[in-house]
Amino acid sequence: MLVEQQLAALESAKKAEMEELQEKKRLEEKEIKAIEQAMKEKEEFKKTKMIETADMCEKATKKIEEDAELFLQIFSEQQRMIADDNERENDVKVVNIAQEKRKEEKHLACVKLCRDIVMDLIAANPVFGFLEL
Repeated sequence: MLVEQQLAALESAKKAEMEELQEKKRLEEKEIKAIEQAMKEKEEFKKTKMIETADMCEKATKKIEEDAELFLQIFSEQQRMIADDNERENDVKVVNIAQEKRKEEKHLACVKLCRDIVMDLIAANPVFGFLEL
Protein backbone atom coordinates (compact mmCIF):
# COMPACT_ATOMS: atom_id res chain seq x y z
CA MET A 1 0.00 0.00 0.00
CA LEU A 2 2.83 2.38 0.70
CA VAL A 3 4.13 1.73 -2.78
CA GLU A 4 0.73 2.50 -4.21
CA GLN A 5 0.60 5.74 -2.27
CA GLN A 6 4.10 6.64 -3.41
CA LEU A 7 3.18 5.72 -6.99
CA ALA A 8 0.00 7.81 -6.77
CA ALA A 9 1.99 10.69 -5.26
CA LEU A 10 4.56 10.40 -8.07
CA GLU A 11 1.83 10.34 -10.69
CA SER A 12 0.15 13.31 -9.05
CA ALA A 13 3.49 15.20 -8.92
CA LYS A 14 4.18 14.22 -12.54
CA LYS A 15 0.71 15.37 -13.54
CA ALA A 16 1.16 18.67 -11.65
CA GLU A 17 4.56 19.15 -13.30
CA MET A 18 3.05 18.44 -16.75
CA GLU A 19 0.26 20.94 -16.08
CA GLU A 20 2.86 23.48 -14.94
CA LEU A 21 4.92 22.89 -18.10
CA GLN A 22 1.79 23.20 -20.27
CA GLU A 23 0.88 26.43 -18.47
CA LYS A 24 4.42 27.77 -19.07
CA LYS A 25 4.13 26.75 -22.72
CA ARG A 26 0.75 28.56 -23.04
CA LEU A 27 2.21 31.65 -21.38
CA GLU A 28 5.24 31.60 -23.70
CA GLU A 29 2.95 31.22 -26.74
CA LYS A 30 0.85 34.11 -25.45
CA GLU A 31 4.00 36.23 -25.05
CA ILE A 32 5.17 35.30 -28.54
CA LYS A 33 1.75 36.18 -29.98
CA ALA A 34 1.77 39.46 -28.04
CA ILE A 35 5.28 40.28 -29.33
CA GLU A 36 4.25 39.37 -32.90
CA GLN A 37 1.12 41.52 -32.57
CA ALA A 38 3.17 44.40 -31.20
CA MET A 39 5.61 44.08 -34.12
CA LYS A 40 2.69 44.02 -36.60
CA GLU A 41 1.23 47.10 -34.97
CA LYS A 42 4.63 48.78 -35.08
CA GLU A 43 4.94 48.01 -38.81
CA GLU A 44 1.39 49.27 -39.43
CA PHE A 45 2.21 52.42 -37.47
CA LYS A 46 5.37 52.93 -39.55
CA LYS A 47 3.39 52.42 -42.77
CA THR A 48 0.70 54.80 -41.60
CA LYS A 49 3.30 57.43 -40.63
CA MET A 50 5.10 56.98 -43.96
CA ILE A 51 1.80 57.40 -45.83
CA GLU A 52 0.91 60.46 -43.73
CA THR A 53 4.37 61.92 -44.32
CA ALA A 54 4.10 61.24 -48.05
CA ASP A 55 0.66 62.89 -48.10
CA MET A 56 2.00 65.92 -46.23
CA CYS A 57 4.93 66.17 -48.64
CA GLU A 58 2.58 65.89 -51.60
CA LYS A 59 0.31 68.60 -50.19
CA ALA A 60 3.31 70.83 -49.46
CA THR A 61 4.65 70.25 -52.97
CA LYS A 62 1.24 71.08 -54.45
CA LYS A 63 1.06 74.25 -52.36
CA ILE A 64 4.56 75.26 -53.44
CA GLU A 65 3.65 74.63 -57.08
CA GLU A 66 0.46 76.68 -56.70
CA ASP A 67 2.39 79.49 -55.00
CA ALA A 68 5.03 79.38 -57.74
CA GLU A 69 2.34 79.50 -60.42
CA LEU A 70 0.65 82.43 -58.67
CA PHE A 71 4.01 84.19 -58.34
CA LEU A 72 4.67 83.68 -62.06
CA GLN A 73 1.22 85.05 -62.91
CA ILE A 74 1.77 88.10 -60.72
CA PHE A 75 5.28 88.58 -62.10
CA SER A 76 4.03 88.24 -65.69
CA GLU A 77 1.22 90.71 -65.00
CA GLN A 78 3.69 93.18 -63.50
CA GLN A 79 6.02 92.74 -66.48
CA ARG A 80 3.07 93.33 -68.84
CA MET A 81 2.02 96.42 -66.87
CA ILE A 82 5.58 97.75 -66.97
CA ALA A 83 5.74 97.08 -70.72
CA ASP A 84 2.35 98.80 -71.17
CA ASP A 85 3.55 101.78 -69.11
CA ASN A 86 6.75 101.96 -71.14
CA GLU A 87 4.77 101.72 -74.37
CA ARG A 88 2.40 104.48 -73.22
CA GLU A 89 5.36 106.56 -72.15
CA ASN A 90 6.98 106.01 -75.54
CA ASP A 91 3.69 106.82 -77.27
CA VAL A 92 3.45 110.06 -75.27
CA LYS A 93 7.04 110.88 -76.21
CA VAL A 94 6.28 110.20 -79.89
CA VAL A 95 3.15 112.35 -79.68
CA ASN A 96 5.10 115.12 -77.91
CA ILE A 97 7.86 114.93 -80.52
CA ALA A 98 5.24 115.03 -83.30
CA GLN A 99 3.53 118.01 -81.65
CA GLU A 100 6.87 119.80 -81.26
CA LYS A 101 7.67 119.06 -84.90
CA ARG A 102 4.26 120.39 -85.99
CA LYS A 103 4.79 123.53 -83.88
CA GLU A 104 8.21 123.95 -85.42
CA GLU A 105 6.79 123.41 -88.92
CA LYS A 106 3.99 125.92 -88.23
CA HIS A 107 6.54 128.39 -86.90
CA LEU A 108 8.74 127.91 -89.98
CA ALA A 109 5.68 128.22 -92.24
CA CYS A 110 4.69 131.42 -90.39
CA VAL A 111 8.24 132.80 -90.71
CA LYS A 112 8.27 131.93 -94.42
CA LEU A 113 4.85 133.52 -94.90
CA CYS A 114 5.98 136.67 -93.09
CA ARG A 115 9.16 136.75 -95.21
CA ASP A 116 7.10 136.30 -98.38
CA ILE A 117 4.75 139.10 -97.28
CA VAL A 118 7.69 141.40 -96.55
CA MET A 119 9.30 140.49 -99.90
CA ASP A 120 5.99 141.18 -101.65
CA LEU A 121 5.72 144.55 -99.83
CA ILE A 122 9.27 145.49 -100.78
CA ALA A 123 8.68 144.40 -104.36
CA ALA A 124 5.38 146.28 -104.52
CA ASN A 125 6.63 149.47 -102.93
CA PRO A 126 10.31 150.40 -102.51
CA VAL A 127 9.32 152.53 -99.51
CA PHE A 128 9.32 149.37 -97.50
CA GLY A 129 13.00 148.75 -98.30
CA PHE A 130 13.91 149.48 -94.74
CA LEU A 131 12.32 146.11 -93.85
CA GLU A 132 15.37 144.06 -94.48
CA LEU A 133 15.44 140.46 -93.71
